Amino acid sequence: MARLSLPSSLALAAVAFLPACSSWFVSEDVASLSSTRRFVLDYQVVIPPEVNDQLGPVRIWVPVPVSDGVQTIDVLEAPEGVRWSGPDIHGNRFASLVWMGGERELVWSYRVERRQDGGDSAGAERDLGEREAFLHYLDPDVMVPSRGPAVELAFELAEQVERADFPGALFRSIVDQMEYTTEGDVGYGSSDFAAVESVGDAADYAAYFIGGMRYQQYAARFQVGFLLPIERGWGQLSDPHAWAHWYRPDYGWQAVDPGAADLDPDRGAAYYFGTLGSNRVSLSCGRDLVLDPPQQGAPLNFFVAAYGEQDGREVRLETQASYYDL
Repeated sequence: MARLSLPSSLALAAVAFLPACSSWFVSEDVASLSSTRRFVLDYQVVIPPEVNDQLGPVRIWVPVPVSDGVQTIDVLEAPEGVRWSGPDIHGNRFASLVWMGGERELVWSYRVERRQDGGDSAGAERDLGEREAFLHYLDPDVMVPSRGPAVELAFELAEQVERADFPGALFRSIVDQMEYTTEGDVGYGSSDFAAVESVGDAADYAAYFIGGMRYQQYAARFQVGFLLPIERGWGQLSDPHAWAHWYRPDYGWQAVDPGAADLDPDRGAAYYFGTLGSNRVSLSCGRDLVLDPPQQGAPLNFFVAAYGEQDGREVRLETQASYYDL
């Protein structure tokens, strides 16, 4: 099968963090994923030396984790002069500031209380509003088009199963077909790349699922944040992790994580189709994002790492994250 090339213009949208590994999912405490997780998240932006403040101010944006039905967020620390804005159409909030030199390390710190999403959890809010409120989650994204290899494979699957069985069948098909990797042109959240190459990271798995679901006229949305090891403790969060939700009319937004199902085969599709453990935090939702205030560059593929512009041009920033359990 021909290899699918990704546009070089999206190179900065894929975050160069290290991957999670399957050992992160190992725990003797089988209840740890369903119990509430309380931890502090430190999100640090480093402005590298090559960014010259003599060339003008640098506007910096970072994603802000928001409280919703499965996570509660309290701000503990933020840089001086930060501007908070949002929500946008996805419910995202943003923090931004103008850097004019001086301190090159900026820190945001949050207290996070995260609960299980789905499964037998009673704590998740059910967004059962009017269908028009989320019609945009039926629309294509740049990296999740309405035509192409991913949609063709969804069409073939739809011919074999009833519509009500399609979401679960699509999820299992993706987990069975794909191989999880962080090497090569992965991490852009491209549904067609995932379908053609049958490899990818969590963003590609999630995009593949979303593209197939939209083909069947199920609203589906992309979510990205950080995955924590199941065992409590502290450490660096070097892995941005993506998952998805699809809208089930009799239930609301149902969580799925096909990438984790591949990384954690002991729980696998039976668990991750409908349940997300408390070992994660969401930073943003949606694709092709316009920030607030709007960036001068193109919409962001997705938003997990800090983004900066100087004189209308993107500048490279370093993003580091860590956590410690409370």
